[in-house]
Amino acid sequence: MKGFLLLSTLSIILFSCSKPIEDRAFEEFQLQRVNKYSHYYEDKDIIELKYFEKNIFEADVILDTSLFVHNEKIYQNKLCGFYEDQIHKNSARITYHTISTNNTSKLYLDTLELKAYVYNNGLRNTKENPVLLRLSRNEITNYLEQGRSIRFSIEVTNNNYIFKVDGGKKINVSRTCKNNINGIKYLCYHYYGGPDSIPAPHNMDMWIKYCPTMK
Repeated sequence: MKGFLLLSTLSIILFSCSKPIEDRAFEEFQLQRVNKYSHYYEDKDIIELKYFEKNIFEADVILDTSLFVHNEKIYQNKLCGFYEDQIHKNSARITYHTISTNNTSKLYLDTLELKAYVYNNGLRNTKENPVLLRLSRNEITNYLEQGRSIRFSIEVTNNNYIFKVDGGKKINVSRTCKNNINGIKYLCYHYYGGPDSIPAPHNMDMWIKYCPTMK
């Protein structure tokens, strides 16, 4: 967590307490350079899948600026979320990517976007993923200096996944899955989006505290 401890390194903070670094409930997830999955997927034989049986997913997350990276295309890097039976069949996740809003300097990434990302019966939402929250670098700096907090959630209903982010939008995405809304849901971890030929260019860090009781 060196990048977070150095206050000179800008970080984006999404959490519900004022001192997350002291909260042992936060767990570090690191995606190492040239990989695509966080360390949780490095040994699939011993991975312990965490799951919950509620109709709402809630998480507090600390994102490091190591997540700012140029993709060759606007691939959706997966932050976290859950799947109901198979990850590419029925799932709901929050993704992130960084963009430049300055037409004269496309190389300067000045904005981070969090988006809704859903699979329904094997079909991914094909329209541009709806933006939940967009933060400029200045706003991110203010979040850090003021200790402001944001929590996001995904509620499961019979017909929708309802995405909410404090300070952002509430977005409904259609859910066609007929599974019990209180059935078992498995956590999805950090994944660097895009084809296998484009792995993470450097180590990427985040810290997550899941709010429902996980098993």
